[in-house]
Amino acid sequence: MPAKKNFYTYSEAQAAIQALGIKIRPDYKKRFREGPRLPASPDTVYAEAGWIGWYDFLRNERPSLYPTYAEAWAAVQALGYMQPTAKQMREELHDLGCRMRLRHAEAGNLMIKDGN
Repeated sequence: MPAKKNFYTYSEAQAAIQALGIKIRPDYKKRFREGPRLPASPDTVYAEAGWIGWYDFLRNERPSLYPTYAEAWAAVQALGYMQPTAKQMREELHDLGCRMRLRHAEAGNLMIKDGN
């Protein structure tokens, strides 16, 4: 069994990240090796030691784009998204099923039973 790595504690890792100037997750994934005791997967290593999420780990404030659901929904509608009706969803599923059966039939993978 391999020896357990000697990683920083959660707070030491946060301090090391701050010292390296890492502010976002993609930068962490690229640069964590610059801190000799930073783990590749901090969410796993610190799961039992204070892990809340990447925003907390990197000491960033979680953005609050829309304070309420109503404001978020208004923004979605302003982009032109309209929730499909149940009838539209059924039609899309039916069309998808027909296209899948046609592809299988064309590939010779579909056996059609004779109703006789």
